[in-house]
Amino acid sequence: MLKVFDQNHKAVGALIRYNDLQIVSDVTTGDKRMTFGISGKPDVHIDCEYYLQTRTDEFVVKKTADKKKGSYEAILNLEELTGTPYEAFSISNESLSNGIKIALEGTGWSLGICEVDDSDRRNAGMIDCDALKVITNLCTVWMVEPEFDTLRKIVNIYIQRGSDKGCYFASGLNLIELERESESYDFYTILIPKGAEGLDISSVNGGKNYLENFSYSQKRLAFVWKDESYTDAMALKTDGEKYLEEL
Repeated sequence: MLKVFDQNHKAVGALIRYNDLQIVSDVTTGDKRMTFGISGKPDVHIDCEYYLQTRTDEFVVKKTADKKKGSYEAILNLEELTGTPYEAFSISNESLSNGIKIALEGTGWSLGICEVDDSDRRNAGMIDCDALKVITNLCTVWMVEPEFDTLRKIVNIYIQRGSDKGCYFASGLNLIELERESESYDFYTILIPKGAEGLDISSVNGGKNYLENFSYSQKRLAFVWKDESYTDAMALKTDGEKYLEEL
């Protein structure tokens, strides 16, 4: 069942008859998108900019059905965040939790769980943005993953949201077709991290200003990674190792 609210967030009823409901989530950004179909006349009227609630989330309808497809599309309701503009936003030697609290001021949202220790302090700045873009940028700087609780208006920050659920694909078991793609356009085995004011990792990395990871290939492909939000060499090295592993 989907609870339906009009553009003024007034309850108008519940949607019971629908099909092919899908919610696609991105753990790295916290984004969610919902699609579903309706055969015949809907239980209640639904229009663009209406709100739909599941047990865990609230979405905003962005596309209503046409006569051929009968499909609807909705995105996670983050209107208070996208509706809070910043001509400029900056923090200096600040913790992630405080940075997000500053970004959330006046939005009606608050910070819930934050797994990053307050001793990990960095710099960050943006211009011509909104609260959501600020939070996304801060999560990129600290290499963490956000979760948006749209029912309680809470932002949770996790070091890693994804986990092994014990599920897997098997060739067989009525699987008709499986395609797999690989690409290595952003593949490197050597990373040279650089922080603010010429900061490098040589002081905490045995005198070497670079990191190596040959677990996938012995090719020597180097990449200079510069992020001036880092003022601590050890933090730069730690996150550089994570970044290189992804690359």
